[in-house]
Amino acid sequence: APPRYTNFEQCRCTAEHFGQPPDQCGPCPHNCICANGGKELTWKKGYYPVIDGDQMIMAIPCLDATQSATDCNPTGNCTALWHNTKILDLSRTCQLCRPGTTGRLCSQCLCDAELCKFRGTTQTSGCLTCTASTIMWVIIVCCAVVGVAFIAALLYFARWHSKRFGQLKKLIKLITDSGTLKVFLIYVQTTASLNAAWPDWLVHSGVLSAMKVSNVSTTGIGIECLFPPLSDPVYNLMAFLLIIPSVFVLLIIVTGLRAVWETAMKSYRQWKSRELSLNRPPSAHLPKVSRRQTPLEWATAMFLYALYFLFFELANRSLEVFNCPKEPATDVGYMETLPWVACSVNNPTWRALLTMSAVSLVVYVAGIPLLIGSLLLIYRKHLSDVRVRMWLGNFYYCYKPSVIWFEMAIIARRLGLAILISVLPSLSPIRISMVVVVLVVALLLHCYLKPFVSRQDNILEGVSIATVIVTFIFQMSYTTKNVILRVNAL
Repeated sequence: APPRYTNFEQCRCTAEHFGQPPDQCGPCPHNCICANGGKELTWKKGYYPVIDGDQMIMAIPCLDATQSATDCNPTGNCTALWHNTKILDLSRTCQLCRPGTTGRLCSQCLCDAELCKFRGTTQTSGCLTCTASTIMWVIIVCCAVVGVAFIAALLYFARWHSKRFGQLKKLIKLITDSGTLKVFLIYVQTTASLNAAWPDWLVHSGVLSAMKVSNVSTTGIGIECLFPPLSDPVYNLMAFLLIIPSVFVLLIIVTGLRAVWETAMKSYRQWKSRELSLNRPPSAHLPKVSRRQTPLEWATAMFLYALYFLFFELANRSLEVFNCPKEPATDVGYMETLPWVACSVNNPTWRALLTMSAVSLVVYVAGIPLLIGSLLLIYRKHLSDVRVRMWLGNFYYCYKPSVIWFEMAIIARRLGLAILISVLPSLSPIRISMVVVVLVVALLLHCYLKPFVSRQDNILEGVSIATVIVTFIFQMSYTTKNVILRVNAL
C-alpha cells in the first residue's frame, strides 16, 4: 500500500514530557507521572489536579495528603488523556474525590439526604453521615430535659429549702468573684483553637471535641444534618454573628420574667410579714438585709460576660476570611478554612463573607474591647461601690487593686492569638513563632505581676499558660514532617 501521511499523530513526546509533537510537548507537570509517550498523565494518591482552562498545570497535595486515608484521588487511579491539543475528560475509572466530598481539594462536603457537614477548619477531614441525626435529636432532647430539671431544682430549693439555696448562691458567687472560672474558660478556648493539628483520632477525641464547644463551634457534632442551611458558610457565619443579638433579646425576656417573679414574691413576703407581726411582740432589732442584685444588674452582667465569652471566636471567625493562600501556578487565592472558596470580589460567597466579617470587625472585634475598657475607665473611681460591682465586677474584682487594668491585657492576648491563628497561613513559620512569643510574654507578665487576689488563681493561670505553650510546641514538632512534605510538594 502506498504510504499515507498521518501528520504527527503517531509521534510521541520524550520521557518526562506531556503533550503532542511537534511543538506542544512540555515538561511533565509537578507531582504528576507522564506515560504512553506523553499521551497519559496520572498523579499521586492524595493529590488534586490544578487545571487552567484546558491545561493541566500541576497536582497539589490535599489537606491530608501525608496521611494514610485521603479524600483526593483515594484509589490512585485518575488519568488525564491528551487529545486534539487539550486534555480530554478524565478517565471513566477516575475517582477524583472520596464519596461525599466535592470541590477544590475535595474539601467541601456534599449536603444531601445521606451526607452533610460543614467543614470549618483545614484540619477537619471526613464528612458526617446524616443517618446519625437521630442521635443529635436524642442529645438535644436530653439537654432540654436536663435544663428543665435544673431550673425546676433551683425553683424547688428557692421555695422550700431557702437555706441550701442560699449556700448554693454563695458557692456560685465565690467561683465567679474569683478568677478560677475565667482562667479555666480562657485555657479551654485557647487550647481548642491552637491544638487542632494533632492526628484526627486525637482532634476528634472526646476531650478536644468537648473543648470546641467553649468556642461555640458546631463543627463535627452533626447540627448541619438537622439544619442543612448551616452547611452553607454564608448562613453559618450569619448564624454565629447573630448569637449576640439573640442573647440580648433572651436576656430582656428573662429579665422581665424575673422582675415579675421578684415583685410577686416581694408582695407575698410583705403580706406574710404583716400577718406574722400581728402575733409577734415588737422587737428592737431588725434583721440585716444584704444588698441583692437587681434583675437589670444581673442582665447587664450576663450580657457583658457573654460578650467576653464569645469575643475570641468572634475574632477568629471574622478574621479568617482574610487568610487566602495563593494556589501555586495559577496565583489564585483560596480561603484556608474553606479551600473551595476563591478570595475574589467576583465570588458571591467570599464577597458575602467579607461583608459580614467587616461589620463584625467593627462592631464586635473592635467594639467589645472598647466597651469593656471604657466602662473600667469611666467607673475607675467607683469600683468599690457595691452597685457597680453587681454588674461590672466580673472584669476587675478578682484582680489586685494595683493591676485593676489587667483584664485589658488578657483581652489583648486573646486578640493577638486570634489574629495569628486566623490571618496567617498554617504553614507560616512566622505564625508558629509569634504564637509562642505571645504566650511566653503573657507568662512572664503574669509571673511578674501575679495579678489575681487569690494565690490559687495565680498558680492556676501560670500552669494553664505553660501547658498551652508545651502542648503547642509538641504539636508543632509532631507535624513538622508533614509540613515539610507539603511545602516541598508545593
